[in-house]
Amino acid sequence: MDKRHRQFRCLLGTLIALGAADGVISRFLIEQGYAHEMNPLLQAWVTKDSFLVVKLIGAAIAACFLWKMYRHHSRLSFNIALYSVSLYMLLVYWSLAIVFINGTEIFNLYL
Repeated sequence: MDKRHRQFRCLLGTLIALGAADGVISRFLIEQGYAHEMNPLLQAWVTKDSFLVVKLIGAAIAACFLWKMYRHHSRLSFNIALYSVSLYMLLVYWSLAIVFINGTEIFNLYL
């Protein structure tokens, strides 16, 4: 297995992990009233216990699609995965910023 192939597999794993992180943080922020789900397809799921499962399935489907595409268009699928991970990281960092900005209020609820 060459270096590029290992990097691509790492990107796909990161994409799935970021999907999980986004699901956990989003649900927490929505339940606390600091955010709302912008995706109309997920709005009905956000209050259900299966929300994280739906987010993970979506990320896994995207990763599988990119993996299949990698066989024929390796450079394109690598770049799409890289840009997707970069954008997802920005989204997760944005959500974490909301948690930390409102941290004193949020964490006082649990003390």
